[in-house]
Amino acid sequence: MLKKLRLDQTKIYEKYLALEEISKMLVSFVNGIPYHLAIGAEQGDIDKWDDLVIQTNAGCYTYVQAKRQTTDFSSHPIERDTISQGKRKGVPRDLSPLDEALKSLGQRIRKNQSGSIDLQSEFCLELPESSTKIKEGLEVRDLRNLEAQIKSVTTPYDLIVLAGKDPNANNIYLWLTTWCDFIDWEHIFKALKILKIKMSGLETDIDDRVKSNLSQIFKRTEIEKVRMLILSYLDENSTYAGAIRPRQLLHSLKDFLLPNIPRWTLFQTDGLSWNISGIHDLEDNNEIERPSIIVPALWATGNQNARSLRIYGACVEKCLVSESLMRLSLHPQGSFDILCSNKSSWEYAIKMKTGGTLGVAKDDLNDSRILDGLEFSSPSEPKELDTIDAKEHLSEKLHVEMYKTTFKLVDSTIGGKIREMKRGNLRNEVESRWVTWKLLLENSIEEQRELFSKILHPKAEGKSISGELRVGLKTVGLLSEAIFLLLVVSVCLSDDDNQNWKSVSDKLKMTSVGLAFWSGPADGSRNVIEIDDDAGIGKLLENETGQIIIIPQSVLSETEVYKDDISGDSTKLGLLTHPNHPKLLITKDRKFKKILTNGDISELKTYFQSSLDKYKYTVECAVNKVVDEVVV
Repeated sequence: MLKKLRLDQTKIYEKYLALEEISKMLVSFVNGIPYHLAIGAEQGDIDKWDDLVIQTNAGCYTYVQAKRQTTDFSSHPIERDTISQGKRKGVPRDLSPLDEALKSLGQRIRKNQSGSIDLQSEFCLELPESSTKIKEGLEVRDLRNLEAQIKSVTTPYDLIVLAGKDPNANNIYLWLTTWCDFIDWEHIFKALKILKIKMSGLETDIDDRVKSNLSQIFKRTEIEKVRMLILSYLDENSTYAGAIRPRQLLHSLKDFLLPNIPRWTLFQTDGLSWNISGIHDLEDNNEIERPSIIVPALWATGNQNARSLRIYGACVEKCLVSESLMRLSLHPQGSFDILCSNKSSWEYAIKMKTGGTLGVAKDDLNDSRILDGLEFSSPSEPKELDTIDAKEHLSEKLHVEMYKTTFKLVDSTIGGKIREMKRGNLRNEVESRWVTWKLLLENSIEEQRELFSKILHPKAEGKSISGELRVGLKTVGLLSEAIFLLLVVSVCLSDDDNQNWKSVSDKLKMTSVGLAFWSGPADGSRNVIEIDDDAGIGKLLENETGQIIIIPQSVLSETEVYKDDISGDSTKLGLLTHPNHPKLLITKDRKFKKILTNGDISELKTYFQSSLDKYKYTVECAVNKVVDEVVV
């Protein structure tokens, strides 16, 4: 605010009017509804109209003139005359404060003949009630009634016709032209189009409305404290050209918000630049919606409060911010909605980038929380991203926080799986190895990105599918199961120097395809199919390069996967027509699950080694057969 408000009645009245506007601004901002951007005072160069200056969401201004008038403005005639006696005899009578305010408005309109600036703004006259006299025989209510008749189709000529029938309209003409220097009805018409007259009551009436407004978003037991804090904030921030903005003020009041008030973050784009605003991140008044705050808030599995991600603008192709927002939208938990202005573009992009599935179920995109209908608004003090570097930085920070949040749940889930294992040497070794892997993954987002994307994106799907978008809260189960089996295989087969998730030895690379459903091979029509579907399992294996392939969500035996005869004589393995079959294929078929449940390392080692030996023997037989045929 421009000056410290003096404690006379008029200034107190101005303060209460400011308090009401601030309460409405706060309520709208917290609810994500477009309203005022800022409220200040005594700014600009419009004389008599600077008690309050409000920057509206539409990008223009409302100039408020507060008149705590409980007595008549004037008892002089409607048509200005001169002083009839005394030293000032013959001098035109002095203007009332209301005359001066309207005269100033008229001068402003004449100075801006085009009206391009003022007609986008609004001038608001605030008074306690409407029966106060402007002049003898003319009350405020008469001016208000005339102002209310100005519609979009009204013309100056209509007012001329009205004045011929309505004495009050003619009286207003006489008053404005003789006391306030208005020229004619066209001049008056321009003023009435931008003038609003409000009957706001006295301080007690305003205060009741303030408390009612604040109770919509703040705890009822804390309303008086919130009210006093706002008044104190008004005094402490009364600096020249200062303006109170909702986000700044909410920082001081965040502890008093109702627990059921939805927290939200808004991303807006025009297709080139982005800006961000919201109320998730209120910890630091100098920060706006940091990824380190908003991702854990939006992806909080135990958070019962309503949360909202809001996106204004269409999904931008090959835009890193758009891709990170797609991922953020794909894994809602609890009371979490995504509100968009262009729902179809986001849903289409998500379907294309995921192939129609996260890998959990055939229809796991059907429970999308994406809703349509978000309208444009100008957020207060948004964080703007208008450079490539700024957009890349934000996108990466969002992804990093999503990995961190996902990994915490993966770690917890794997820990649960280890605790459920039968007591014995296998459990001990798996737990020890997870401690090693966990340290590596926690300290490297790139390691997480590589491992998680491999698990959720088989090579057969092609490069158009993004495994990264699938990484999130909804796929924690898939990731945990895949990593758990990688741990088991690593413990049973790895050399001492190869304790990582990529291989068990220099010659045995590991791959875990963790999906239960996938989008099918890239060279065919996209169609979500189960991992064990006969139409896809062969293509999936042919494209993977690991010598050990783990498919945790498959229940088929090796024989069923390869479609060999009941004896399991895999004679096709090793032939040039089937060069990419792994040396060891691990699924959760009945036999493997039984051995795993027993929890004995030696038994599992024997099981794995027998499969590796079988592969080696089969390859040797196939090669010998080819050699024999050539010799013959």
